[in-house]
Amino acid sequence: MSDPIVRPVPGFEPFYAVSEDGRVFSLNYRRTGKMVELAQASLHDLRRTSETFYRRVKAYHINPKTPTPVHRLVALAWVPNPFGLPQVNHIDGDKGNNHASNLEWVDNSRNQKHAHKHGLHAYPKGEDHHMAILTEDQVREIRAELQADGSRGQGLALAHRYGVSASCISDIRRGRAWGHVA
Repeated sequence: MSDPIVRPVPGFEPFYAVSEDGRVFSLNYRRTGKMVELAQASLHDLRRTSETFYRRVKAYHINPKTPTPVHRLVALAWVPNPFGLPQVNHIDGDKGNNHASNLEWVDNSRNQKHAHKHGLHAYPKGEDHHMAILTEDQVREIRAELQADGSRGQGLALAHRYGVSASCISDIRRGRAWGHVA
């Protein structure tokens, strides 16, 4: 196999180089003068629904305690950033595809919009949310009681019965909370 074409990682030129396809190399591995490819590990981001994982390497000279994301190293070396944008986005949404052609520099807003558009964020709602007090069945019961009575005065009584605030009952009535429950 031929040697890969690598570029030094800006700011860490004496220590690390990276190929266009996401292979990271130590340029002076353990002070031996040898160029050695660093092992990559996967990190699963629980906030995402994608099945792929971020690839990371232990780059002591960059951060001795926390593994460094491979996509960031590739972007630093291979992807132009003329506007000084702070985040790196995977264009196809595949966190395992760290090829330079799949990476772009973005700001936080564009990164969030891209993730939302491609379904990469898992926003827990309803019973799946860690702060949920009510179940979907209880929400259906509350709605049924609100429709049967029709008066706005029973919100406080329902709030006490279900252990939630009156504003929670109001939000259920108006469809601002639990809107996904039919």
